[in-house]
Amino acid sequence: MMKPIGKVFSLIISLLGLFACEDCIFSSRYSNEPIVRFYRKGSMRALAPSFDSVQTGKGITIYRSGRILYSSITSETTLPNSLALPLDPSRDTSAFIFFGRRPGAPANSLPQRDTLILRYRRILNFISPDCGYEQRIENLQILKNTYDSAQIAARNFILRSDTVHIRLFW
Repeated sequence: MMKPIGKVFSLIISLLGLFACEDCIFSSRYSNEPIVRFYRKGSMRALAPSFDSVQTGKGITIYRSGRILYSSITSETTLPNSLALPLDPSRDTSAFIFFGRRPGAPANSLPQRDTLILRYRRILNFISPDCGYEQRIENLQILKNTYDSAQIAARNFILRSDTVHIRLFW
């Protein structure tokens, strides 16, 4: 006959065995890529991105001449005339540099260099040993922006194809 401590120990080992063999089929409902739209000052009509490229603060090009080079959000799920900006998962700030003509600017206008720096809080939620963790972004703030104005439209990121998180006006 097993002692009570032995039964508890056997139960714990059995439960650990069940969870250790688990395949990860988890899919997070959160996104680390806020969607940005561009507008002329005083208008809410979205403008198509027309800049030459967008780089992260670490020099990684994420957008070049109308093509998204890096995004976990596919082009089919993003809104028209918008751009998904991948936030740095290891920091609480991310910088983005936009090179070229501003959206909606005349074809003969001079190229610009615009900067957007974002601050946010990362919330980590452990899922399981096989799945790892999910990261949720909260409290999105604009620290610096060289556009005329910027606006946070949605602070918490739930991956949805119809949500604009940041509006940039010029």
